[in-house]
Amino acid sequence: MRCSRLGHACWRHAAPSLRHQQASLRCQSKSSTVHNTLNCDRKTASDVFKDGKVFSLERAIDTQHERDSQLWETKAFQFSVYPDLPRFMRWSDLLTPRRLLASPPHRSPPGTAPDRYIVRTVGLQLRGPEAIAQRLLERAGLSQQGEPLQDACPADALLLVSGSHALRPALSWTGALQDTVAALKIARALREQGQLPSTLSLWAVSNPLRDPPDSLLRKVDAGAEAILTQPPLLRGQFEAWYEGVTRLGISKSAQFVIGACMLTSARSAGFWLRLCHAEHLDGAQALVGAFGRAEEAGKRALLQHSYEHTRKQIAQVLQLPEIAGLHVMPVSTAGRKLATQLAAEKLFTR
Repeated sequence: MRCSRLGHACWRHAAPSLRHQQASLRCQSKSSTVHNTLNCDRKTASDVFKDGKVFSLERAIDTQHERDSQLWETKAFQFSVYPDLPRFMRWSDLLTPRRLLASPPHRSPPGTAPDRYIVRTVGLQLRGPEAIAQRLLERAGLSQQGEPLQDACPADALLLVSGSHALRPALSWTGALQDTVAALKIARALREQGQLPSTLSLWAVSNPLRDPPDSLLRKVDAGAEAILTQPPLLRGQFEAWYEGVTRLGISKSAQFVIGACMLTSARSAGFWLRLCHAEHLDGAQALVGAFGRAEEAGKRALLQHSYEHTRKQIAQVLQLPEIAGLHVMPVSTAGRKLATQLAAEKLFTR
């Protein structure tokens, strides 16, 4: 989820096969019409949520995939969440023409432990309705014609986000960009038509430090079955937001998985505050300042402050009513070490 901020397309081709058949997933698709559903003995998201709080891990991708292998092998996590990053994320990337090419759908590289439940992010970026529909199919592991993509590992859920393309903010005034509500409607239509598996779950994101609670009503109405949030960096603002969510009854209509970042320095605290557009809010400077003072006291003091801050924040989140789970976003080497320590202490226990 990092680097991410949260017209139906018409298709003429039926989907002859709805899922990639893999022995590790024990899935088998049947028949060849657009209304066929997928028969699969793997648990759906609703089944997993019924078993208790879930813990998901933001996975490293491409050449960095092995960096989180030790953390994943703790078996503390039921879900893998794979980001969908654009080639072009900064203005300086214009100097590298290859970055302007469309990002291919990420595969889940083989790891030392298999994925238990795969959530793939779908970044809207600058795509129009038809391109969004194509991307949804790709991220689900299917071609535009519904054929399994070669070597693709199918998704169990798609997480729809607006994306972090550097041109998106500059073009937002045009009104031409698609939002996640429109994308959810496209995904739901594809699923109803049978071009996406009937068992595929649709997720959306929310930023508790910026988005009002009622903004989620449109996402849930459009088909979002789970909401994955940015981290509750500022406790007061987050709790006020979640109180609004529960008051509106949204937490009964969708599963809420709360983001948990691993703050390990004043710099990382500032990074996450900027990412969540929260650097100007009350308490933001105090958060950065606390890490800064710990840094001045030495490495051991910083490690202890980071550990205590993160553990306390996670414990507070898990005590909230109607929380479905926690999404861990380590990001850095120091963050992965801290998350591994917390996993070893059974903090991520259902």
